[in-house]
Amino acid sequence: MRRTAYTFNRARVIPAAVVVVLVLVGSLLPYLTLGYEDFASERVRPTHPLWPGADLMRRVDLLYLTAGPGVTLDQLQHAVDVLVAGATAQQIGVVVSVVTVAGLFRDEVNKFLWWPLHLSGWLLCLGAVGVLVGSAMLRDLGVDVVLGPGWAPLAAAGVVVLILTFRSRSRIDSYRGI
Repeated sequence: MRRTAYTFNRARVIPAAVVVVLVLVGSLLPYLTLGYEDFASERVRPTHPLWPGADLMRRVDLLYLTAGPGVTLDQLQHAVDVLVAGATAQQIGVVVSVVTVAGLFRDEVNKFLWWPLHLSGWLLCLGAVGVLVGSAMLRDLGVDVVLGPGWAPLAAAGVVVLILTFRSRSRIDSYRGI
């Protein structure tokens, strides 16, 4: 049985560190500001990072959102669903990329670490598209929503992850039989 070696050179450590730093910065920066009426019918406008912001959008009651005249609940629900799908994709991409980025240090990259890392790059990139489109849809409906800078480092981390995984594809271990 052959053991795979780990290589910790500059070409592998710096990109992996860039991914982790971008993901951490994106998770801590303001992600979403949403204006709504709370249970006491008071107008609030909190700003949250990724996790509380996405959780807030998942559980917000559409009746508490202030929208323009003639806006139906179906229109609001559709816009909220797009925003929530993008934010949830970025949340999943953050966790999976941090957990699996260490697999790139192996000389023979394990395909069971490479594929989740590669897919997390797509989640981070495409999640940003969903967040941008969903927030634009909500703004068009008259909802007080402002996207913070937190989505940008997460999208950048997704691009870096995709570049790293495409460059490391030739090192994926393959089944050679017994």
